[in-house]
Amino acid sequence: MQLWIDGKQELAKTQVRTTYPGLGNCFKQGFCRCACTNSTVVIHHDRLVINQVG
Repeated sequence: MQLWIDGKQELAKTQVRTTYPGLGNCFKQGFCRCACTNSTVVIHHDRLVINQVG
């Protein structure tokens, strides 16, 4: 995972666990927020890589 906001890197490439041990895998991408928010949000997903570890 790495995070860029307005062209500035806010989080360097980092390895993080995204599931709990023993549970199945589920892939999701998106942005969650309150339904009361009226502003527009744009997310660009780029160079997604899924691999098997272990």
